[in-house]
Amino acid sequence: MKKQMEKSTPHTEKSKASKTFDMSSLKEEINRTRKTKKYRTRKRYLQTAVLILCTAITFFGILTTPVSDEDILKKELKKHAELLKETECTEISPENLSGSRIVSAAEKKETPGSGTASDSFPQPPEKKAGRNTRKSKKNTGKITVIGDSVFLGAALEFKKIQKSSVIDAKISRQVCQALNVAKKLRKQKKLGDTIIISLGTNGPFNIRTGEALINYFGTDRQIFWINAYSRKEEIPDSVNQNIQKLAEQYNNLTVIPWNKEGKKHTDWFYQDGTHLNERGQKGFAKFVNKYLSGL
Repeated sequence: MKKQMEKSTPHTEKSKASKTFDMSSLKEEINRTRKTKKYRTRKRYLQTAVLILCTAITFFGILTTPVSDEDILKKELKKHAELLKETECTEISPENLSGSRIVSAAEKKETPGSGTASDSFPQPPEKKAGRNTRKSKKNTGKITVIGDSVFLGAALEFKKIQKSSVIDAKISRQVCQALNVAKKLRKQKKLGDTIIISLGTNGPFNIRTGEALINYFGTDRQIFWINAYSRKEEIPDSVNQNIQKLAEQYNNLTVIPWNKEGKKHTDWFYQDGTHLNERGQKGFAKFVNKYLSGL
């Protein structure tokens, strides 16, 4: 009996050891499973948090992205053109200008005219070599403006300062069209003693086209040419170079350096970097008027 017990003892101990081993393995497996579940849960939470964060950033970016103001600009230019047409280029009172911002319309384009040197115009004044050093005289006569959409945007603000001015400004107008406009205004007896040209933004022009225009106005008128500027659009160097050359040829022509002034005021422009917002329109009008007043 004793021998049997002795024989069974190793088997029992072995069985106990086996059970102990199995229990420890099971505990380890359970711990590993728990850790795996925790890891997966944490990973899932982390992924969800990252997804929420990315969604929030995207949503914030959409909200803060500036809306294109192209439609607003078109509406505003159309409104200004309508107001000028309604008054037939006569005086606009400040009362009529209040609340006159922005209404809608599609942008209209104009086919370039045939303003060339072959058109009839008075004989040019004697050309002088070197830079034109003539100072602008203080304006006392009627003012006529021939411009494009840049001046059209500021037309109402300019009218507040120069109430009797005649403004003929149109979207996409080029220098080659100005001579025909001048002839039309002269026929209507709206060509004043002081001429403001605000053209050049919509493309280059031949120097002879510029000469034909200045010659048509003659030597008895004081002429101001606002040169071209854009913060984003690339304006050919020849545009402002030709304007400057004309000023060196004609003593009665003065350049208004909008390209230098515009650079100082980045907050004056719509997103296109060319046309003027409400603040820019006021600043532009005052800047131009300083030159009319002889600075």
